[in-house]
Amino acid sequence: MNLSSNAPPSKKQRASDDEYEQASPPPAPTSPFSTADPKPLDRTDDGDSSAAMPTSVPPFAVGGGGADGGDSSSDESDVTEEAFMSWLVDQKKAGMEAGQMLDALGLGVSEGVAVDDDELWEAMLSMGIRLIRPSVPRAREKLENVNTLQDVAALLQSSKKIVVLAGAGISVSCGIPDFRSENGIYSVRDWDSTGATTLAFDYIEFFRSNPRPFFAFAKELFPKSSGFTFVPSRSHYFLKLLEDKGKLLRIYSQNIDMLEHAAGISHERSVLCHGSFATATCLSCKRMYPNDAIREDVLRQQVPMCQTCNSPDGIIKPDIVFFGESLPRRFHDSIKSDEGEADLVLVMGSSLKVNPVRSIVGRFQKDTPMILINR
Repeated sequence: MNLSSNAPPSKKQRASDDEYEQASPPPAPTSPFSTADPKPLDRTDDGDSSAAMPTSVPPFAVGGGGADGGDSSSDESDVTEEAFMSWLVDQKKAGMEAGQMLDALGLGVSEGVAVDDDELWEAMLSMGIRLIRPSVPRAREKLENVNTLQDVAALLQSSKKIVVLAGAGISVSCGIPDFRSENGIYSVRDWDSTGATTLAFDYIEFFRSNPRPFFAFAKELFPKSSGFTFVPSRSHYFLKLLEDKGKLLRIYSQNIDMLEHAAGISHERSVLCHGSFATATCLSCKRMYPNDAIREDVLRQQVPMCQTCNSPDGIIKPDIVFFGESLPRRFHDSIKSDEGEADLVLVMGSSLKVNPVRSIVGRFQKDTPMILINR
């Protein structure tokens, strides 16, 4: 447990602090610029993609954690503005084209738009600091008057508008596997060596082109019946107690298991940042289906297809947020409302490695107490 007036400093790059429109990609199995990346790099005429590869790995981890945000490792290295800018300059000096760098970073220029290479590099260098600065919350001093569990209890008792950031750690005891821990989904399954392990769940573009790896293991998380498959943990019921006592301002959950609702927490007080399996949507015609409509296909590890549009692209995708997709509008609206209201922030069962949820900790007032409860 970490008792402080802010969460531990985070160490990754991210875009604008005002709008976090996309979830950041997780780290690839080796380099974040490996050829396993679902967005292919520019190739030379002979088909060699090496010309698009950066000359070195960037001085930061590109993303982290799964959709559940439950990775408990802490092997990130500190990132500084100077290191990031120096790395960008090195790539330019080494002859990397700006368009190739944008592709490698998961960005891109619209097709048919002619932009001078030097202008692109100038734009990248000018926004380089903004890419990482919002993701590094201000370091704060430890609360001198909070040192024991009794002190924490007293703080909970006196607080009236508590915001909770919840990760996979609060659901593991319910029997729900996380993704990247020692015994998580990615480690216990016999995946191939193509990188499909993380790409299947993490990248929306990979899912569009090849949904089968995702549905090969989606049944392990998908509700087995129309009700709730798993029973909420004591942590979930603790959060329900906070609401019952009128102390819960909001819970921002990185989980997709809906156990907050199973515990009775109201929809008004809960924001499912990464969506849930409650509904699914056709990628082609956008028709929404209840999870009952695709349950049989998912449990048989088959790709559900829309029978309304009958399009070859009509894959019915569960309404969970993949990396590269926008977070719900409600996430942005709620955090803008809550950041100035909260008088206590609890981080429970999350390693704070997945943007944009991890960036929430930097949005609250400087004097707002924060407590990290983690293993």
